[in-house]
Amino acid sequence: QGLNTQGREMSALSPQLSGAKLSCLKFSPGAPVFFRKELKSQDAKEGDDVTLRCELSKPGVRVEWRKGGIVLQPGKKFEMRQDGCIQVLCIQNVVPEDSGYYTCDAGDQLTTASLAVQGTISFNVSWLFLYNRNYAVCVYACSPMHVFLTELQSQDVPDGYPVSFDCVVIGKPSPTVRWYKDGKLLEENDHYMINEDQEDVHSVEILDVKREDMGEYSAYISNAAGSAYSSAQLIVLSMYANV
Repeated sequence: QGLNTQGREMSALSPQLSGAKLSCLKFSPGAPVFFRKELKSQDAKEGDDVTLRCELSKPGVRVEWRKGGIVLQPGKKFEMRQDGCIQVLCIQNVVPEDSGYYTCDAGDQLTTASLAVQGTISFNVSWLFLYNRNYAVCVYACSPMHVFLTELQSQDVPDGYPVSFDCVVIGKPSPTVRWYKDGKLLEENDHYMINEDQEDVHSVEILDVKREDMGEYSAYISNAAGSAYSSAQLIVLSMYANV
């Protein structure tokens, strides 16, 4: 009789529960936490609101949201919430600088996805000829404009070796280029050398790579046309991994 009563109570409740919440009822309290559904990469336009979702195997798990290596805090830009096993990050009014890799960290488990934000461009129709030592570009209907002629490339480098991330950038007016590591602005110092030559080649160079240099490097360009970015990953290999 008790089992039948309990079954009727669960049947009465089930229409009010989502599939995600029902799946949370099936977890074992002693079982390890894992992601039932991971984050999915997204493309967005400047000004959109973006929502990233993932599903854990248990409700009530404390998580940390990060962009690159930066821990995100709730506010006007970011909203974090939890609905049963579902973890949600809302990003309001995205701009190209919001592009990058976002991570939901549940302690022993994490999931990561990329967000690419396309900037809006306002321009007057004209012909523009831009010449470079290795490139000759004729662009129609792009004044002002900016272009990555070559983008950053991911690299695997042994620790102690030098590495350089390079890109060729052209634009009218000449774009400003800023370098970031894991979402944090890089300043030139004894460890990072930031260069720009007369052939529109921009680079950031590390002469002596260390394990803590591993991460995502990004070049952000901006001018009157808007902004854009190029990103790549640096993986630092141990010299003694196979010893």
